[in-house]
Amino acid sequence: MVGDTQERISGAARNVAFKFLSEVVGKMLLLFYAVLLTHFLNAELFGRFTFALTLGGMLALISDLGLPVIASREIARVSSGQVRSLFARLINIKVIVLIPIALISLGLYLFWPADSNIPASLPAVLTISIALTLVMELFASALRARFRGGREALLFIFQRGVLLLGTAGLLLLGGGLVSVGWAHLLASASGVVVGFLLLTPLFGKSEGAHFAPPKRGKLLSSALPVFAASLFITAYFRIDILLLRWLGVGDGEIGYYGAAFRLIDAIMVLPALFVAGIFPALSSFFSGREEVDKETFRKSGELSRVLAVLGFGITLLLFPLTEPLVRIAFGAEFAPSAATLRILLWALPLIFINYLLYYLIIAMDRQKLNLIPTAVCLVFNLTLNLLLIPHFGIMASAAVTIGTELVLFAFLVAFTFRRVDIPAGRLMLVAVGAVLCGGFQVWSGGFWGLAGFIVFIGWSFLVGGITPADFTLVFSALRRRGVGEGA
Repeated sequence: MVGDTQERISGAARNVAFKFLSEVVGKMLLLFYAVLLTHFLNAELFGRFTFALTLGGMLALISDLGLPVIASREIARVSSGQVRSLFARLINIKVIVLIPIALISLGLYLFWPADSNIPASLPAVLTISIALTLVMELFASALRARFRGGREALLFIFQRGVLLLGTAGLLLLGGGLVSVGWAHLLASASGVVVGFLLLTPLFGKSEGAHFAPPKRGKLLSSALPVFAASLFITAYFRIDILLLRWLGVGDGEIGYYGAAFRLIDAIMVLPALFVAGIFPALSSFFSGREEVDKETFRKSGELSRVLAVLGFGITLLLFPLTEPLVRIAFGAEFAPSAATLRILLWALPLIFINYLLYYLIIAMDRQKLNLIPTAVCLVFNLTLNLLLIPHFGIMASAAVTIGTELVLFAFLVAFTFRRVDIPAGRLMLVAVGAVLCGGFQVWSGGFWGLAGFIVFIGWSFLVGGITPADFTLVFSALRRRGVGEGA
């Protein structure tokens, strides 16, 4: 019914608001963490750490299995009394897959090349640490699905605070690269404990025989396509770090690239938090039987224009400021990162839109479709990086990132346009305006380029890329009392 639809919109809006709070604070902590590392480690040591963290992250991703996304979707569709049984099945699967991760970590430690300038214990510890972080994200997904964004915010802020303080403490005591890895492990293990404590009070009274939770096989059959697509995305998004080192690019250059990507990661929180906040509601709308639910889901495609304006706007705002931004954040030694950052910024608008379209497909229970574009993007990214890195180094990797996101965008639009309303005309007008304003920034140089950002915002309102009604909807939803009121 209409009232129930408004309640879910209100719950989704609060999810977004709380996740915005947690991610802004959390990403600030992570940015401080990156600044801390670059001030204690030189460019070469930071490059080695970036390589070990990337390798550990890609190996630990095996334990993800797509479960956090499926948990968010399925838990949003059941009553509170059914959550305990459903989550128990999910966490049992998660615990089982941690066993091969432990073996992989042990293998890294035992068989790491003896002549490597990266300590064997660093990738081993980071692999375990990131696997535990993925367990914590399963708890966070369940909290989000029950519209408990305040608790989710507390969990992420706590975990990242422990990471920052632990790393600072160990480095001040004279620790090196390995100590940074142990700080990661401490933060991840603490996050798992706190996540459990925050979630368990939300379990309602069990409904016993009235509810049979999905069997592990069914949960896995839903989760594995999400996992495979996530694996492809992580591979094409992170494999350039590994390829740069394997193709002979120096640790210092990798450090410059890693620093630029740290800033991009911080910005990418915006579409991630927005889409994660509304995803439970989208899933509920798609599975709803009321016509108003179906219509609300179809109109969700309109959100793509808002994300496009946000992505292009951030790009045009930061483009003239890249050099001072890098110098302030990481120091003069990392000034060469600015050139790479200027290229990577232009991937943001596509990343912002792709986040939404990718999760709309999952909300429609068609997650297997995501396998096709993500696999193609991995092959595309890998091929171009292998061809171009030997000639153009880190600049090639940055440019290939844009091309890969463009390929993904084309596929996702083709898979969603029949089910949701995608405002293609207004998206095109927003993009044309952004490119013209970006050209002005390149031509004018310096802080005069900020005028391009101002012109773009005006252009976006003029062509309907963003409207006053968009703000009215968000604020009215935030004021309503709805599903899952409170933290």
